[in-house]
This record gives sequence, structure tokens and C-alpha cells, in this order.
Amino acid sequence: MSKKALIFIANGTEETEAITTIDLLKRANFSVKIAGDNEIVTCSRGVKIIPNILIESLSEEDEFDVIILPGGGNGVMNLGNNDIVRNIIKSNYIKEVLIAAICAAPSILIDLKIINENTPYTGFPSLKAEYPNHNYLEEKVVYNDNIITSQALGTSIPFALKIIEVLMNKEASDMIAEEIVY
Repeated sequence: MSKKALIFIANGTEETEAITTIDLLKRANFSVKIAGDNEIVTCSRGVKIIPNILIESLSEEDEFDVIILPGGGNGVMNLGNNDIVRNIIKSNYIKEVLIAAICAAPSILIDLKIINENTPYTGFPSLKAEYPNHNYLEEKVVYNDNIITSQALGTSIPFALKIIEVLMNKEASDMIAEEIVY
């Protein structure tokens, strides 16, 4: 049975972080649902993505194996201000669903108190100064307590591979890495 992933996108999302993650998860035979805040989402560099579903059509009862939050300053702000997104993240975290956030998106998890002062995490380097009392690590990807965080666009591949490793196994992750010559 394939794993189910939900990736949120909003106007201003960093498109490469979203698309790289979607691509690698699909290579690992994940069922990926792309939920957007509009019928056509204009990303941070002007690329337009057509989501599978509107965020407003989602329910907290929908079941996923991972919830993914890509970065992009305006995209993160738009997702972080969306009550449906916030409620789905909180309810899935309580159900011990894997939550994965890259770039500026870990700030949403900090604001929701999913990442607290003691939780090791990483993200865009400016988060270290923005949240000085939190446990920011200078690593490309950090996995802790069912949360995966990653730094930025340049770490999109190891971010997606870590999701595959956690939800499937290291062999599946290594196979995808080899397939893409990573």
C-alpha cells in the first residue's frame, strides 16, 4: 500500500522545494495530494502550479502518512495564517503523523508550539536569529520526534529522501538517490 503525502502550497511558496519533494515522493510510489490556497498557485519565482485540491476542501479527518510544508517567505506566511492548515497540522501531529517542513516553514511549527525550545530543528538560517531561544542546528536535515526539518532549496533532495527513509526504509531512500544520481 502506497504512503499518502499531503503537501500544502500557497501563493509565494518556494516552487523548487515543493516540486522536488513531490517528484521524489512520486518516484517512491507515494500518493501525493497537493493542496493549494487557490486554483492556480503563483509561486515565489512566478511559476504557476495547479493543485489537486483546494485547502478549504480538506478535513482534519483526511488521513495521511506525512504533512509537508515547503518554504518561501510569502508562501509560509499565507500557510501559517490559514486556520485550516494550522488545524490539520495540529490534529495530525497529535495523531503522530510525520510533519516535514523546509526553509522558513519550521516557523509555522514553532508558532504552533510543535517545535518548542528543546526540540532540535533546522530551517532557513535566519530562523536561528528569529527564534534565539530555540534549539536550531546547523544541519541540512534534522529528524526528531516525528518532525523532519530542512534548511532551504539546496537541501530539498536530502529532505525528500529523509521522508522516504522514515516512512519506508533506508533502502528505498538509497534506491531513489541512486536513480536520480544523487
